[in-house]
Amino acid sequence: MQSARYLDVLTLPRVPATFGTALIGRSAYALVFLPLLYAVTDATGSVALAGLAVGLYGAGASFLAPVRAWFIDRFGARRALSVLVIVFGAVLTAIAVASLLRAEGTVLIVLAAVAGAFAPPLGPTMRVAWGKLAPTDELVRKSLSLDAVVEELLYLAGPAVAGIALAFIEPGAALLVPAGLVLVGGLLFVSTRAVGEMRPRHAAATDSARGRPLLLDPRFVSILLPTLVAGAISGSISISVPVVLGEHGGPATAGIALGLFAGGSALGGLLFGALRVPGSPLRQLVALAAALVVVSSLVAVVTGAVAVCIVLAAAGLFFSPVMIVAYLAAHHAGGEHRQNSATTWVNTSHNVGASAGSAVAGVLIQATSVPAASAWLAAVAVILLVASAVVGRRGRVRGMSASRPTVVFVCQKNGGKSQMAAALMRELAGGTVDVVSAGTKPGTSLNAQSVQSLDELGIDVGDEHPKALTADMVESADIVVVLGAEAQVDRIPGVRFETWITDEPSERGIEGMERMRLVRDDIRSRVVELRDRL
Repeated sequence: MQSARYLDVLTLPRVPATFGTALIGRSAYALVFLPLLYAVTDATGSVALAGLAVGLYGAGASFLAPVRAWFIDRFGARRALSVLVIVFGAVLTAIAVASLLRAEGTVLIVLAAVAGAFAPPLGPTMRVAWGKLAPTDELVRKSLSLDAVVEELLYLAGPAVAGIALAFIEPGAALLVPAGLVLVGGLLFVSTRAVGEMRPRHAAATDSARGRPLLLDPRFVSILLPTLVAGAISGSISISVPVVLGEHGGPATAGIALGLFAGGSALGGLLFGALRVPGSPLRQLVALAAALVVVSSLVAVVTGAVAVCIVLAAAGLFFSPVMIVAYLAAHHAGGEHRQNSATTWVNTSHNVGASAGSAVAGVLIQATSVPAASAWLAAVAVILLVASAVVGRRGRVRGMSASRPTVVFVCQKNGGKSQMAAALMRELAGGTVDVVSAGTKPGTSLNAQSVQSLDELGIDVGDEHPKALTADMVESADIVVVLGAEAQVDRIPGVRFETWITDEPSERGIEGMERMRLVRDDIRSRVVELRDRL
């Protein structure tokens, strides 16, 4: 079977409109920092206060991201994102106008903090949307690879474009550009069908008060630790490289070297998406992050600008793949209703790592030397990666005692019986079980009679749709329940498998809704028994 191509991703139904509008809105973020920095500098005459404004904006955008993601998961993407996009665009416009009207610097600093607090998570939401747009695991992986590369390029080109603009227009005028982009692109993205399908989650199934939060799930934490390491490496090299190249070309050469790291990351993402990489997501994450640590540490021991540039380009090859695997793993770890929160925590983990890496690298380099600082950071990174492997393994070994049990219901088309079993488990377990449903050969829509039979019990299937069973789903499950004999699933060690051969009333001449109700009731009794065992 021919491997999926990036062109196959871009030609999927609904992808051009969804991805295109998301990119318009996401392009705004990389255009904010430089104009904001210069706007506050002009207003206050202080680079320190300008740095404070940018820091407050960045802190709000990064550290409040999980809160915004929770609102999206809880109240639906369309409603929550619309509010965030409008408020963020309006506050950026207010900063632009205030700067043009020569307002006090304090006003700009406060508005910068407000803008960061309301920054809409268009990137994480788009990554969740890929799971709805791409029908197979391979296409989802290819989609996330493409997404990561494009985002890398946006952040690579954005500051350059902003810098060129500032040579001709005032900072306030330059800030109107990202304000317009996020309002136009963001609202168009919000209006797409993929975002509309991210409906408010069912309170009974996802109330966090009734289940273990993501950050208390060892397997989810094991995903975040490698991204924390990747962020720390990217943050530390932004400090160490200018120091290393201080006598080998200065700031210009340092800028080129860091640009090569970003370019290597983009290339690495493209290559990773084109390859079939063996191993579980956790093994891939630990291996890729370890390679990133080892190669990037060579910056401290090589000499000359050319050698440093080569090392950074090579190190960059591993950065995007770490994020791609983490996003894909988080996509599954979030279950049916916490995907925005899960993918946003990956972003936040990276941002925390980048901030910590920059700060620690600066202190260590000042107190010791670049080689010593790199050695200490590498040692800490290795400890975190070992912890990731251990925590992830304990989560697998302890399974249901470590966190809420995960049950995957599988049938062939994922349009009827497995969807019915999953919906019944969510309703009957009340959020104490993470539930996933998938098919070995998924169809294109849900069985209408199956949906109607659930509706008769007051159970709404929401935005469910047929999905392909993936290796990640099976590996992350505590129990895989296969409904019927048609679906064939490869068994793996450490995961319990059950096969339910359900009642088939059609063999007795019973058809239509009467048949479906009998099938539903049979599945319900089995779900109740499984829930009690869990």
